[in-house]
Amino acid sequence: MASSLNLGTFLLGELQTLSTEARRKHPEVKEAAERVIVVLRGIKGASTSAAISAELRKSDEVIRPFVLACKANSGSTAGSSTGTRMASIAVQCLQQLVSAQAVSSRSVGETLRTLRAASAMGTEIQVKVLQMVLPLITLYAQSVVGAELVEALHVCLDLQRSRDAVVSNTAAAILRQAVEEVFERVAQDDKAQLQTEEQKAQDNGTVEQQQHEKDAHFILQDLCMLASDSDPVFLQGAAGVDKRLVLELIESVLTNHSSVVARHQTMAQVLRERLAPFIVGFFADTASFTLAVRCTRVVLLFVKHLHVAMSPECEVFLGILARLISSDPLLPAFYRVLAIEVTRQLVEDHALVSQLFGQYDGNPDSDDCHVICDLFAAVSRVLSERAELRAVDANSGSPLAAALPESTAQDSSSMLVSATCGMRVPMYKLLDKPEAPVVPPTYLFSQALATVAALADGLSSNVLPSVSISVGSEKVLKDTLVYDKGDKVSDAVLAAQIWPDLLPSYEFIVGVRLDDHMFMQALRSAGKLVCVWGALGLKGPRDTLLALLSDCARPEAASLTARNILCLHESLNCAKFLATVLRASWCPVLSTLQVVDDYLLHQTGASSSASALQMPAPLSGSAADLLAHDLQALLELVRGTGPDAYLWVIRALVMLGSGASGTPVPKEISDVCMEQAPSAVNDRPAFALTQLRALTVTGDGAGDALLMDSEAWRIITQHFLATATFAETPAPIRSQACSSLSDIILAGMDLIARSDSLDKEGEGFRLLVASGDAQRRVISPLAQLMTGDISGYDEPEKSKFRRLIEVRRVALDTLHKLLQAAGHSVKQAWNVVFDIVQSVFDVQDDDAAESAKQPGLLMRGVFPCVQLVCSDHLADLSPECLRRCIEVLRQFGSQRDDLNIALTAIGQTWALCDFFQ
Repeated sequence: MASSLNLGTFLLGELQTLSTEARRKHPEVKEAAERVIVVLRGIKGASTSAAISAELRKSDEVIRPFVLACKANSGSTAGSSTGTRMASIAVQCLQQLVSAQAVSSRSVGETLRTLRAASAMGTEIQVKVLQMVLPLITLYAQSVVGAELVEALHVCLDLQRSRDAVVSNTAAAILRQAVEEVFERVAQDDKAQLQTEEQKAQDNGTVEQQQHEKDAHFILQDLCMLASDSDPVFLQGAAGVDKRLVLELIESVLTNHSSVVARHQTMAQVLRERLAPFIVGFFADTASFTLAVRCTRVVLLFVKHLHVAMSPECEVFLGILARLISSDPLLPAFYRVLAIEVTRQLVEDHALVSQLFGQYDGNPDSDDCHVICDLFAAVSRVLSERAELRAVDANSGSPLAAALPESTAQDSSSMLVSATCGMRVPMYKLLDKPEAPVVPPTYLFSQALATVAALADGLSSNVLPSVSISVGSEKVLKDTLVYDKGDKVSDAVLAAQIWPDLLPSYEFIVGVRLDDHMFMQALRSAGKLVCVWGALGLKGPRDTLLALLSDCARPEAASLTARNILCLHESLNCAKFLATVLRASWCPVLSTLQVVDDYLLHQTGASSSASALQMPAPLSGSAADLLAHDLQALLELVRGTGPDAYLWVIRALVMLGSGASGTPVPKEISDVCMEQAPSAVNDRPAFALTQLRALTVTGDGAGDALLMDSEAWRIITQHFLATATFAETPAPIRSQACSSLSDIILAGMDLIARSDSLDKEGEGFRLLVASGDAQRRVISPLAQLMTGDISGYDEPEKSKFRRLIEVRRVALDTLHKLLQAAGHSVKQAWNVVFDIVQSVFDVQDDDAAESAKQPGLLMRGVFPCVQLVCSDHLADLSPECLRRCIEVLRQFGSQRDDLNIALTAIGQTWALCDFFQ
């Protein structure tokens, strides 16, 4: 009202009305009103409300008529219309005076006492009284301290007990804001003190600061005493106030001003001596749901904001949470739900979890403290405590087979669906519910899974960036993190200590039917933990969980689902990140890739449906496209991480290739890798051989210089040689081995021809080319194909290898292509070329019968190579090689299997004579 009128005009009108109402029964009110009217009329030169307010603040008489009017109404008979009208006018005028800051500081106390007296009047007046409390506390901060502050708070406490819901709720809200304002004063004082440390003790600001701190201390003390059913000291007469309101006020203080409480030892001591024992005792017995919600929220704030200042108390509270999650049968079930919800909130703040672990479990000064690990152990037990969630496939009897059903599976009744296992509002946020709601039977499981997922996310985001490097577009582990259990490397030590509890939980989770959201949550958290444990060098849990992911990727009961592919995708992501340290653990990952590839691309009757399988978000495209992309990314990454990772991948692929072909595994491989994993398909090209070729030959058909300059070349070529010459190798795989060996030899020779154009990384390879070692390394496998000399096996195993005509023909055909494309680069390896040529004349017992069926077959295959040497490369031959060339021509000219070759060889001899001339 006064906003549209000058404050003086408004007060003059209201005072005249008040004087008229009081002239008969309340002359003292009339006289006081007239005195203020005289004061108002005597104000000269003040045309604005602000100027009028400044003049009115100088007089204590301004509020006198309004105070008397309120007293007159409280002393009049009930229902007096005159008294009610007077009180209404008085309260309205007081409201305008307070808002305009027109009340003198000396009159603030009397104003508050008047308001408290008026709080017993009607609802309309009560609401106006409440509207004045907060302005009085904020606008008159220097005056509303001590006893005056008590009066202001009592006004709210008295009206909070009103039966009128509007008045009661308004009073509670004003009380909360008033308490917050008191603590805000302390915060501002602390800030000012920090800025002016040189301020002297006699400064008035220091006295106010001390008073504000005292007020906050006494209010907090009384709130804690009220919570524990003790009589308050500062707010005398407030006993019996609703305990829910008391806990709400404590929660408000801890939410907004926990730093103030922590800075002031007197306040922290109050919480330590009053509130903490109350909470400990509260959770030792049963209580109403509403109070349990409030106390749980206080525990959450205690741990979040006061764990440093009040370390012992927070340790006790964390232990209480672990105990409640572990299911105390003597306590209500909702205690457990509240505890796990609060734990999830704590874990989602990973910086807090790291601090807590460093403060308790990871602190070398703590005596056998393991409260954080106990908390996560309790959460992990929740995940695996309900055996009925475990789904077993009827066909295979394996939980893993039932772990990954489609979301549209017919047996959806056993799945955990987020819509049914969740709650619309978390229980710890239900502040106004008198009773606990019905909790879905799998709600605890979903909360525990979300908690573990949050932990995995926090650990990975904190641990992995510091130990990873970029290789292309991928992040790869640079090296395992070295840490000492005595150091405060909280995340590393935490991850190392909790794995014995988390790992069994995941072994249980893979046997539970999850809906899409929860499945992705479990899958991603598992992948992150694999990477974290791998980064810390924890091989046991890393390999176990990675093997679980790989097992989940395998088709079960002749069915491949999108979830199988998602698990494979996640396990490959883990393998890529851990490429530098995975070593022998590549075997299960690549074995799973082989199984899925066999199913996806080769299985009879399933190829079309499996290849067309579409992936859910966030992935896109078909399963076949995703697998092809993952394979290409894996090969590129392994190629870029260096020879160590490359060698381990090769060893694993050799193991898989041996399983597909039945070829014995060389001792150097079997000693470091897992046992052979037979392929389900052996009548088509083998997955392992395809990947070995892809690792050696780049997309443009060129070899890789860095790889040829390592042990990898020897392992790969020896495996192809063994597969091609092993007597029991299936024909399709033998053919694949021969063609792959031919491709990599030709690619290698092409690389030798281009060695001068290689960058600095190929410097070592250029030295090999200059010495002739590179050429001999590339061409020697052809000589081994011809002679059947396979290294790396004991004598009993060597007897299983044969010199087969079709294999030797491939070797000769490859030699011819090599000489045509890069004969000028052979240089010091011509002796190997002549070894290959002359090997056709070495007929042994194991191939004599086969050669008899096709006489001259090998000679016809190798003689074009001899012609090419004689026509184009005689100048490249050393004297020794020239003598060997003459001997070769003699052998071809004297053989009887093919007359045309013999005559041609004689003709080439005359050409050779011309060369010597």
